Amino acid sequence: MTAFAPTAADMEGEYHGLLVASFDPEISADGLIAVGPDITPARAHATFAAYQRDVDSGLAEWTAGYRLAITPTTFTRDADGTWIAHPHTPGAQPAAWLVPSRHPAHSA
Repeated sequence: MTAFAPTAADMEGEYHGLLVASFDPEISADGLIAVGPDITPARAHATFAAYQRDVDSGLAEWTAGYRLAITPTTFTRDADGTWIAHPHTPGAQPAAWLVPSRHPAHSA
């Protein structure tokens, strides 16, 4: 696995200056992730809301019980191009996660 910084080509869209993507439930838990400069809770919530309105308004329904976590995150890419986000990586840039409360992004 190779560590990398996500670019627009790796993500599904850009909203409020943050890049955002959804997780593939076949690979990991459902959820959304956003990366970019100056992530704050308010900006992350605005980003996820804009993404949900633009991509699929039904997303708001299935993420209704999800919680926001902002944590240092490393991204790695497998040989097949699949990327994986690793929360709680010391020294990494922060990422905003909108995931179920049981997701590892919420644990310290």
